[in-house]
Amino acid sequence: MTQKIQNDASIEQQNNIGKVDNVYLTAKSKWQKRFEKLQEEVLSDQRYETFIEDFHNYNTIQDGIGLEKKLTDAGFNSREILRALNFKEKYSKRVVKGEMFQTQQEIDVEIFSLIDNDFYTYVFPKIEERAPKSEVIIILREKVIQPILDVLNKEGEADNFLNYNVNDIYGMIYFLTGKCHLNWKDYDTI
Repeated sequence: MTQKIQNDASIEQQNNIGKVDNVYLTAKSKWQKRFEKLQEEVLSDQRYETFIEDFHNYNTIQDGIGLEKKLTDAGFNSREILRALNFKEKYSKRVVKGEMFQTQQEIDVEIFSLIDNDFYTYVFPKIEERAPKSEVIIILREKVIQPILDVLNKEGEADNFLNYNVNDIYGMIYFLTGKCHLNWKDYDTI
């Protein structure tokens, strides 16, 4: 018995599968598509001249209370504050108007959104309860940072441009704190 196969689809849309028992094909996730688009933008050096609106919103100072003050109010010591400032500075160096790729900003906005949401869901209630700082930091690591790293490691496993690690995510957290999007004390001002 002969089988006639006609496949006029482009090579990118074709799936050539040998003799196997089970095959599961799934659509690419939003994250995977963004990482692929970022790779294309990087290869063709398609930098975005301005900040996308959502990124601009996160890059705008909200209440005027600086990072050092917020961390001091949260009980951080001078060594911890210096470390936080270094993480924030490392991330901030990536945030240069006209130097970022659009998809890089979209990925960062998605991460900012996760940080913001999970911080106020898991971390801030502990702050309001006046939990020990050590407990707050553990919750931050387990409920905010690790889930983001899990997504990045799975969905962006082929990423060779952003290469975000745990310190970069801390940098984003302190960047958002410095821009007054995250509070480490109930200031009752927002």
